[in-house]
Formats: sequence, C-alpha cells, structure tokens
Amino acid sequence: HIRTLDVSWNAFQVEVFSHLGSIVSNGDLQNLSLVSCGAAAGVQSEKGSPIEFFLEQLTKSCPLLRLDISLNHLDARGALVLEDRFSENEDLIDLHVADNPLGAIGVR
Repeated sequence: HIRTLDVSWNAFQVEVFSHLGSIVSNGDLQNLSLVSCGAAAGVQSEKGSPIEFFLEQLTKSCPLLRLDISLNHLDARGALVLEDRFSENEDLIDLHVADNPLGAIGVR
C-alpha cells in the first residue's frame, strides 16, 4: 500500500483533482503533498480554486495524517470547504496551507 505521495509542482486539471480526492478518501494514504498543482486550470474561476475540487471529494473520515496544499490559490471559499471536511476529523495532525490567498474570512 502507498502511504506517502508527493505529486507537487504538477499542473493538474479539475478532473484529476476530483478523482484524486475520491481515491484518497477510500484508500490508505496517510501523507499527501499537492504543493502548487492548480496552475493548469487557471488561477481562479467562478467555481473557485482547482484544489477545491479535491477537497470537496474528501470524506469527513479521510485517513490523511498530513496534507500540504500550499501555493494552490486557495481562497476563503476553499478554506470553508477545508474546514467542513476536517472539522470532525481526528486523524489529520499536520496541515500546510502556506502562500494561499485565504483572506481575513478564510483565516477566521
């Protein structure tokens, strides 16, 4: 089983993010690094940052222990999705969201 995956600095489309989210939620992956992976889909669209498609697919019982989604244009809306997915998750111990434009609402 793969426990650690680092696919940082790849230009992923929205479909890849969505598929990866569902795979992570249903697997044994514990450590995932997705640093700067949203460039292919554009900086921001009316549907939000591409990384949001990944976050929306995660279940609240996601097995991740460590997640790095730095440099993915995650804004306040994405921060709310992140909060919803991990607010009741007791497994996640290390979350990196550096260099994302979360804004005042996103860091509340």
